[in-house]
Amino acid sequence: MSDSELRVLRYLPTDLTAPEIGHELSVSRNTVKTHMRNLYAELGTLRRAETVSRDRRLGLLAPPATGFSRWTGSFSRSRR
Repeated sequence: MSDSELRVLRYLPTDLTAPEIGHELSVSRNTVKTHMRNLYAELGTLRRAETVSRDRRLGLLAPPATGFSRWTGSFSRSRR
């Protein structure tokens, strides 16, 4: 994964859209979408939620925070 892809990866668990991520990173929406497609291909995933889940299992992203998860539609508790 490139540094640019990793920067986009950090935003995937958020509720931000691709244009909003692009604004945060000062890149175009198309650049963000290209990085997302590359991430999906590298990880063998098809959707953003799948990518976030796989990245967490691989240790590339922190575990989800306690509270309602938009991705699973349920409440979760952080494990200590």
